[in-house]
Amino acid sequence: MGPKTTESKVRAVIFDFDGVICDTEPLHIKSWQILFALKGIDVTESELLAGIGVTDLNLLDGIFARRGMQESPAEWQLEKRSIYLDLLQGSVRTFPGALELVRALSRNWPMAIASSAWRAAIDIVTRRLDIGEHFRVIVGKEDVTAHKPAPEVFLTAASRLGVHPPDCAVIEDSPTGLQAAKAAGMRRVAVTNSFPAAELEDAHLIVHSLEETERIRAFLTGNDGGRETL
Repeated sequence: MGPKTTESKVRAVIFDFDGVICDTEPLHIKSWQILFALKGIDVTESELLAGIGVTDLNLLDGIFARRGMQESPAEWQLEKRSIYLDLLQGSVRTFPGALELVRALSRNWPMAIASSAWRAAIDIVTRRLDIGEHFRVIVGKEDVTAHKPAPEVFLTAASRLGVHPPDCAVIEDSPTGLQAAKAAGMRRVAVTNSFPAAELEDAHLIVHSLEETERIRAFLTGNDGGRETL
């Protein structure tokens, strides 16, 4: 890919949550497995993995459609949410470098979390990890009506931070999240926690770990030469 210029320094940083800060996908998958077992429904692991980066309702719609089921996805979503929050209380795993990056960047930039996760889940994790103070704004599932790949969650975070969207940088792990950030007109850092680099081409910068703090900082400050780094 060709060069991508950086016209000004980033003025705010917006983190995704699942797949960026916390390794919660195994808990999501376990929650679905418990729910479907209770319902007597056989669901393949590939169907559940396809739910990474999409909303619970979208995942349920696909599963129901493939089985010709006439169910209310909203009711199933709430049951899964209850199971997931119970699991989350007992285990919070973070990705390498995530907490260190959050603390390092918060010294220089106002920050937000913008996620399709429930606010209750975000609150549990940020409290357990003692990182809530580093985020001025948290936008969760309940705060928007159009979820990723729609840009609403990122635009809402920018508005609450008081920063214009083009002056924000998003840290994401999924193609869907990057599409949302691109639609919001924001700069984009991707980490290969959940998807290979080849599927994250909407990012301006791709890192293989959030431990690459200096590369990320150089991108945010505009000192990376303005070129895409793979």
